[in-house]
Amino acid sequence: MGDRKTELCMFDALKGASWPAPQGGLVGIARNPFEFQAGDDVRAPVQWNEGQVATQRASLKGELSQCKKGTSGRFTATLYIDTDGNPISGSVTPPDEHGEGAVDCLVDVLLGARYDSPGSWPAKVTLDL
Repeated sequence: MGDRKTELCMFDALKGASWPAPQGGLVGIARNPFEFQAGDDVRAPVQWNEGQVATQRASLKGELSQCKKGTSGRFTATLYIDTDGNPISGSVTPPDEHGEGAVDCLVDVLLGARYDSPGSWPAKVTLDL
């Protein structure tokens, strides 16, 4: 989603919701897609690729590794970068539930960095950590 605070709020709401009992066993799967659409008066951010933040990611490698210590697998980050190069928001998806403890640390490191200016419009970038 790209905004950790919003994601945490949504997780809390979903955890507190009532769910029907699984049929035929102890474990069930509930699927319901959620879509968020910007209004017609909102311009989508410029799409960046990982290469456009490669220098910053390399400089943060040590801090990111410390956050992920004791975990394995690929984390995926989504960042929104303002026109001045400062992060607007960001979030990280862990490879599994065991990586959830590293997410806030990773988000803090990524949001604490400064990035190149995307120009006249904010940018969105998704990258593997």
